[in-house]
Amino acid sequence: MSRDSLSENTTADRYAESASALGGLPGDLLLVVAYALVGGGLLVVGLPSTLQFIVGIPLLLFVPGYTVLSALFPGRPSRNAGQVSSLSGMTRTFSSLRSIQHRGVRWGERVALSFGLSLFLVPLLALVLDFSTLVFGTDSPYHTGPIVAVLVGFAVLCAAIGFVRRLGLPRDERFGVPVGYWIDDFVGGLTGSSVDALLNVVLVLSVLVGAASMTYALAVPQDGSSTTNFAVGTQDGSGEFTVGDYPQNMTVGQPQQLTVQLQNHEGEPANYSVVAQLQRYDGEEVLTRNTLKRFSTQTVPENRTWQRQHTVTPTIAENDLQLVYLLYQGDPPQNPTEENAYRSVHLSVNVSGGGGGGGGNGSA
Repeated sequence: MSRDSLSENTTADRYAESASALGGLPGDLLLVVAYALVGGGLLVVGLPSTLQFIVGIPLLLFVPGYTVLSALFPGRPSRNAGQVSSLSGMTRTFSSLRSIQHRGVRWGERVALSFGLSLFLVPLLALVLDFSTLVFGTDSPYHTGPIVAVLVGFAVLCAAIGFVRRLGLPRDERFGVPVGYWIDDFVGGLTGSSVDALLNVVLVLSVLVGAASMTYALAVPQDGSSTTNFAVGTQDGSGEFTVGDYPQNMTVGQPQQLTVQLQNHEGEPANYSVVAQLQRYDGEEVLTRNTLKRFSTQTVPENRTWQRQHTVTPTIAENDLQLVYLLYQGDPPQNPTEENAYRSVHLSVNVSGGGGGGGGNGSA
């Protein structure tokens, strides 16, 4: 279906024709920027896991490389570009950056190089994001918001540079995606002989079915893979959550502030309940359970994080106690235990005696 072996004039004309569309504006860059902004916004707001995969993969593995290439090579391929195959002659023809700049990069090469360059750039962007924690003294940056913001910001910056550089060239020298040529080529393949038309249709359907099958296999979680991450810790003055950071020494009657965090990866919205108990052990089994706190969540959307800051007030003084948090989907049973909980977290604490008694159930 490809016609990259056309004459030199035809090869040049199709790029010049594409560059003249939309009043000479780089339509491909406008589309890529729109996708980055809209797709990035949807990822931050929250999407079902399948849609999150479909939207996120191009943003991660294609957009960064494509925008960098657009900034580096704003011009269309030279008239002799069609004499060299897309990839086989690259090592011979791309002998220097100046020769690449003079020759230009065709659309097929841009697509292939966009994936490879994205695989090179994304780890570098991750290092920049990680380095920011040392400079600004912030907590871990590896959350959806910061990652998406860096990817989108980088793509928009490079696209803006490519936009300006491309507009600085005459229209017939600007790179343009030859969409009209592709359509004519595809229609020509369908209006030829019946055998050619059938083969083209089968080829297109095979590619679509293969892409859909691979996307489904990678994006849809398999049976038993749904879960909820459950953790207990504390928050600092800026609101950053630290897993496992809690006071190990407490005093009877004195409230301690803790934070519960859960992440819903069940594949659908869910409601949860949490029960906090102070338990005495004899080394093998639980002797007593004192319920310190009960609360429920609102509906937690899929792939979203929910936090609850609260206080617990110890009611008994003893060393080697267990502050146990029990998580349930929906309402908890009348007798909450680790055996009937969906998830549980155990915190070892020592409680000393002090003034003031604590009730069985506290309030946040």
